[in-house]
Amino acid sequence: MRLIRCLNPSCNGKAAGKPSVYAGSRMRAVAFFMTTLVTVLPAFAGPAPRKATGFETVSNEEFLPGIPPDIAALKVSKGDPSGKIFLSWESTTLDGNYAIYRSFYESGPFIKIGETESKTFCDATADEGWKYWYMVCRINGGTPGVPAVDYGYRKPEIPKGLTVSEMLDGRNKPWPVPSTAGEREREKLHLRLYEKYYESYLMATFISLVGRFYINSGELLAYRDFKVYSWDPGNRKIYFEKPGIFAAKFYSRRFFRFIRDMHDMKIPYDELLPRVIKNAVIFCIPSGEKEIKEPDGRCRYIPNLEAVALGTEYIRDYEYWKSNTIFFATSDDEIYKRIREVQMRGY
Repeated sequence: MRLIRCLNPSCNGKAAGKPSVYAGSRMRAVAFFMTTLVTVLPAFAGPAPRKATGFETVSNEEFLPGIPPDIAALKVSKGDPSGKIFLSWESTTLDGNYAIYRSFYESGPFIKIGETESKTFCDATADEGWKYWYMVCRINGGTPGVPAVDYGYRKPEIPKGLTVSEMLDGRNKPWPVPSTAGEREREKLHLRLYEKYYESYLMATFISLVGRFYINSGELLAYRDFKVYSWDPGNRKIYFEKPGIFAAKFYSRRFFRFIRDMHDMKIPYDELLPRVIKNAVIFCIPSGEKEIKEPDGRCRYIPNLEAVALGTEYIRDYEYWKSNTIFFATSDDEIYKRIREVQMRGY
């Protein structure tokens, strides 16, 4: 790549000395580079890199004192439910044309994606969930002015949860008989713990009926089969994740009392906790987005969920599950308040 530095985009490509600045001059310390940029990045599961050719403005914000930027109050939408990214801004100078550039990185390279005479722009070509940096500058006689930069992203879609049928129709398995004396003793110890937390048949029936209503209405989302999770015992929180798809947080004092009892009964965590999680269904409500960083430095957003309850059983899909299921509810007062509001709307 050949770079030719000059202070005027119409330069002849010859080397230039230091610029002269005259009284009243609106010249800014911005260097223009005539380049052909081909972005080559490592392979990743996301939108393909794009190619741009033309002028790229490189600004380090070292402008001459007293010269204000041409663009003020640039706003870029973040997670707008329409599925598009909207830009709006104010201009500190007279009306004119505005160029819009976009990049996956705050420091560029930026690719021009449009030009407009208005002070708004809609980017309908951005890929879902990816974080984009936008640069807007006023065009004055073909020369870009001082740019303004901000980021935005399209709202990522929340993955489809389990249906009531998917959760309940397969619950018809018999209780397997332990094959060795050691397994029988271990199961006996585990069930002593579970029996302290089992719901009554009537309560389990009621919970399942209420859950059925809110899952069918779309107010609750149910998920299972988590292979990635971590916990924070000090704050009574456990974090679930389906990598690259969504993340969920569950705050429950009762769940961690169960964990405490596991410790007091000298049951190793790695012996029983994986079983608790493997057989669990968590019931969630949406709670914004979480930013994650890809290996190549690009950032994107995945749905962030708050779990309002977790149900688990010792034998997954046991035919008599209503008498052999534990339900842990959230201890978060704000989430509980939201649940009550949903209940009132439902009634």
